[in-house]
Amino acid sequence: EFMGWFVSEGSTGTGKNRKCFTVISQKTETAKSLLIESLLTRLPWPFRKFKDGFTIHNRQLWSVLRPMGNRYTKRVPQWIKDSPPHIIRRFLMSAVLGDGTIVPNGSWRYYTANQALAGDIQELFLKLGMSESVLSWCNETYDIRGKQGKCGPIYMASEWRRPYGLLRRWDNKPNFETTQYDGMVYCSTVPNSTLIVRRHGKPMVACNCL
Repeated sequence: EFMGWFVSEGSTGTGKNRKCFTVISQKTETAKSLLIESLLTRLPWPFRKFKDGFTIHNRQLWSVLRPMGNRYTKRVPQWIKDSPPHIIRRFLMSAVLGDGTIVPNGSWRYYTANQALAGDIQELFLKLGMSESVLSWCNETYDIRGKQGKCGPIYMASEWRRPYGLLRRWDNKPNFETTQYDGMVYCSTVPNSTLIVRRHGKPMVACNCL
């Protein structure tokens, strides 16, 4: 649960006398900040609350989180990807609360400027048995204190509520086509014979040769 908040809202830094600290950003006295504070009180690290979040002073924690980098380089740790579903769900819930939303139909969406992180989130949704696609678009231009520029792409990992996919569109046009090909055809094999492929951000469980 803590790692979900850190991936979405966390950062690390060093202060005076080389003191190491971890920050979870969230405006205090909100429902989300109350959840974070309740979580931190159950963890062994001393923390301090300020108007825009929480600061944790613990070098051991800092040394684990520091290599994860910033919002453009963070990845979901492999040990979370390899965890059982109830651990993955706790991570995803706090990550979505931090940098995502739950739309009225109940589906989860996660937003990030990190394409690799969006893929990690998609992998976790698949491991919970959810259908998920990754969409991207270019953000608007910005003007901050007279400095103008164009924001980079935003990636959204979005859950599908429909329990199946269709080979044809609403107007009965196919979502597939025949292409002329000359060459070798290869077949990938994985240990459990379930191969997951992805194209244009959309995953599919593909049958493959035994």
